[in-house]
Amino acid sequence: MRTLIVLCAGDNMLKNKPAILEKHPLNGVALAYKAIEGIYPESYNRIIFTILEEMDIKYKLSSELDALLSSQLNIEMCLLPKKTSGPAESAFLTINQMSVVGEVTIRDSHNYIRLEKPSKGNCIAGVDLTKIEGPIENLRSKSFLVLNEQNQVLDIIEKSFRSDVISVGLYSFRDAKDFIDAYNRLNNTLYPIGKLYISHIISYLIGYYNRMFYVLPAYQFEDWGSLTAWHNLQKQYATYFLDLDDVKRYMDTYHIKAIKELEHRRKRGAKIIGCIQNPESDIMEVQKEFEAFGILVDGVIKGINASSERIFLSDLGDL
Repeated sequence: MRTLIVLCAGDNMLKNKPAILEKHPLNGVALAYKAIEGIYPESYNRIIFTILEEMDIKYKLSSELDALLSSQLNIEMCLLPKKTSGPAESAFLTINQMSVVGEVTIRDSHNYIRLEKPSKGNCIAGVDLTKIEGPIENLRSKSFLVLNEQNQVLDIIEKSFRSDVISVGLYSFRDAKDFIDAYNRLNNTLYPIGKLYISHIISYLIGYYNRMFYVLPAYQFEDWGSLTAWHNLQKQYATYFLDLDDVKRYMDTYHIKAIKELEHRRKRGAKIIGCIQNPESDIMEVQKEFEAFGILVDGVIKGINASSERIFLSDLGDL
């Protein structure tokens, strides 16, 4: 039995509603699905979303998630009566409340990752900072994986720069009983841990149970766990409208730098729409003119008004 637990019992909000109900800026997919889209959700026997009762009452969260996901996946809901101390407690309560047995994977819901293969046994999804493209927000809040040459996890350490590999919110355990046992041992006064993280569970299993964990590489990563990260994700997939007449008029060294940044964003997912005032212009010729300035456009709009509100090349100083 393989069970996926998706933790949504935090207070991550976007536009005054739970973040998991927001739509991804690239294709409009709900973030609840985006969080598990790249981790082979079809490989699990059970998929459980853990939410708070108060959020379910206020936002009809369980029915919203069912409406968003039921056509793609068979999901279950675990409702927790009150806010927990963090992901470890939420996972512990879910495993007990939903009678989870066998292999269990615990997944955060505030980012997107794409794995090379489904999780199996004891493993942690990780991203190598030296290989991932683009900045990662709030790096100090991440947990870092200490690995040996065989990609075996020697330790996982919260909020301390110890390696080039960070955990990206997917933790798999060969047996849910290991998680329960470790949680019960750590969740007492004998261990001076202010807040119990899943990383503490794994460190304990490695150190005291001799369990072996390995890193499962994630080759794509997107974060929406904070407003800053969300706004940066919106920018990454923004649509820019460029007026060809203004591109010609304002081209100089300053704007050449802006064009390079714009092209970089296009490669990462942004769309560029070329605009021109002449309604008789040939679209192919307009595209060629843009290309002469080093700009590849995804489409062309002809016959725009000179006073239209749009993003000009001259407006790209804030990129």
